Amino acid sequence: MSSTACSLDFVITKEHRRFAEFCDACRRYGYIGLCYGIPGVGKTLSARHYAHWHQVEAHSPYKFASDAELAALIGSDTIFYTPKVVNSPRQIEQDIQQWRNRLRAIPLEVLRREEEAPLERARQQDAVSEHAFFLQTIETLYTPPSERPVKPESRVLQVVKAYAQRREELPEPTTLLMIDETDRLKTADSIGFRGWWKTCVNNRMIPPLALYCVWSKQHRRGSQRHGTIPRKESLCAVRE
Repeated sequence: MSSTACSLDFVITKEHRRFAEFCDACRRYGYIGLCYGIPGVGKTLSARHYAHWHQVEAHSPYKFASDAELAALIGSDTIFYTPKVVNSPRQIEQDIQQWRNRLRAIPLEVLRREEEAPLERARQQDAVSEHAFFLQTIETLYTPPSERPVKPESRVLQVVKAYAQRREELPEPTTLLMIDETDRLKTADSIGFRGWWKTCVNNRMIPPLALYCVWSKQHRRGSQRHGTIPRKESLCAVRE
């Protein structure tokens, strides 16, 4: 199913709006949020829809995406991550870093496409300047070195430097990490999920992002902020 079809088939419900509001709060205040409920209420589907994950997954690398598809991806700032059944802290770190790189590749691709036009103009201007410099060099071949023309600075180099600076100034796009099937993170069992998260951040295994977790079964209350899903209500619906 295409990303467009998935988006059209998704029906936003009152519970999904609550879900999105809680995700926004986690992002804004750096909460560790927990969303739990019985299977089938739409936790994973809502999380993927919130993160626009169908669109993010659809293109790799992004240079093959059309301009319209790339425009729809601009501003993507949420990672939706499902750990493998058998995992390790190192594997989780690598997986999350790969997805962070994928999100960062979106604004980089936008800059690359934006750079093409001024770069082509700069090449044409450099070709004209180099030809004129060559003719001037021939004409002044026997003049004193101090009177000979100076080779003009490359306009291509100026454009390349300008866009390289813009790439360096790009902010980190990922501001929220959503983890599905969080009960697979067995490392959290001994020290508690909050302790596990802080350990990872302190050891720079994962970035200090806001975190939103999706659990398939109910989780005991603790110091985390929770998003409870009523048993008889659904987060979302999908048109048949």
